[in-house]
Amino acid sequence: MLLSRFQDDFTGRLLPSVIKRLAIEAPEVKIRTVFKPLDETVHGLAEGQIDLALGFLPSLESSIHKRTLLKQNYVCVMRKGHPLASRPLGASQLLDYDHLLVETSGSGHLALERALVDMGARRRIKLRIPQYLSAPHFLIDSDLLWMAPAILAETLAKHFPLKIVRLPIQLPDFEVALYWHERFHREPANQWLRTFIAGEVHK
Repeated sequence: MLLSRFQDDFTGRLLPSVIKRLAIEAPEVKIRTVFKPLDETVHGLAEGQIDLALGFLPSLESSIHKRTLLKQNYVCVMRKGHPLASRPLGASQLLDYDHLLVETSGSGHLALERALVDMGARRRIKLRIPQYLSAPHFLIDSDLLWMAPAILAETLAKHFPLKIVRLPIQLPDFEVALYWHERFHREPANQWLRTFIAGEVHK
């Protein structure tokens, strides 16, 4: 069994096609996804308990290898019918509504919080949650705004009544990548799995 650590914001978007293809090309391979704090992820990668990590994890140590899968940007997500959904979003309007913030260990959420603080919206951060995939449930019955990765927002908007709009402020793009430990850099099974996943993502 191959044990991998995936951030939940990318699991639903990237893994289904990988699993579907594995069932055809390597049906004996089993994938288990787990979500652990960053220090446990690093330890698991070093000890071979975790084969790969996937997501935006800029805090991982230098002994970790990285293969970039795609580049992403942030967008603003709100419910359909939100007062801001029918017109272009301005920077000042971000101050008029409360925000949802997903706090995930090792990810880039601090950049989002810093952007809100810098524009004077610290007190507008109304709700903090630890998982991306629960965010839509809080949006659809409120006027909360959520700055989220575009790839995740597009996936969730297929299943929830959400509106995606361009952010009126500049935020740095980020990379979605595979990570693995130096100890397993040349290990055949690890090499095969990360090459397989990268190939499916780039199709």
